[in-house]
Amino acid sequence: MRSRFVKFGERGWSATQRASCSIIQFTARIFFNFLQFAALCFNVWAMTEPLALVFYEKLLPGQQLVNRLQDLGYRVEAVTDAALLEEQAQQQSPMLLVAEFPAEKSAVPDVVTALKKNPATAHIPVLAYVVEASPAFQEIARNAGANLIASEAHVLDQLPQLLEQVLRLD
Repeated sequence: MRSRFVKFGERGWSATQRASCSIIQFTARIFFNFLQFAALCFNVWAMTEPLALVFYEKLLPGQQLVNRLQDLGYRVEAVTDAALLEEQAQQQSPMLLVAEFPAEKSAVPDVVTALKKNPATAHIPVLAYVVEASPAFQEIARNAGANLIASEAHVLDQLPQLLEQVLRLD
């Protein structure tokens, strides 16, 4: 006896085989629709989290800050290149910018100044954290347009209070 493969609906399929195949196709369609629905729900859920744009040069404190913001319910977009910071802020339209103002010469103050002068990004509050708590670095951050300045040593410990303060509407 020779077996041959036949397509669905061809002669030779019993009514039970056709029904089984229809059930499998129907189940596959339902499962595929469920996957599409789940993906849509995930995208909607992800969009309800506020976006924080984080700039850092030092890897360890920067990653700790990203993790802490995620624990607090923020979606976080990390930027490690100051040249990309302004472009990312314009494209992403974040609720908040958290920026490290490094001790060495950096382009970050110029980028923050440009963001504050641009009408499309001027509304974004900037939480600056400085590596050293010296008045000179704080003055650089203040002149750049930072709304709130904290020292790197305390930013993680006081992050919820700092966020509340920087996001407060005047």
